Amino acid sequence: MAGCDYLLHVASPYVGQEPKDENDLIKPAVEGTLRALKAAKQAGIKRVVLTSSMVAMLGDANGSLDLNQDSWTNVKAKHATAYLKSKTLAEKSAWDFINSQQGEDRLEMVVVNPGPVF
Repeated sequence: MAGCDYLLHVASPYVGQEPKDENDLIKPAVEGTLRALKAAKQAGIKRVVLTSSMVAMLGDANGSLDLNQDSWTNVKAKHATAYLKSKTLAEKSAWDFINSQQGEDRLEMVVVNPGPVF
């Protein structure tokens, strides 16, 4: 990351079917996101653009489309798949990291929550 001002974090594990152990998807998503943010912070990156997903914002998927920056998916909901949990928990972890920074050289972050990617 030397010499870079910005980081685009677009990677996340994805599988075609539900894994036997949901942590096979959740753990690398969360840990990978935090690794990228920590490396960016250490390298003096100014801003990170994180690609999340609209599935991180669906709440309990009760049909309401009134979504905003405070909307989070309930990862304990009955319908919550491993992918849904992985995207939600990775984004939440990223915001926790960003909001817990101290000092003047704070890393900035913006998140994009796209719909289906084909």
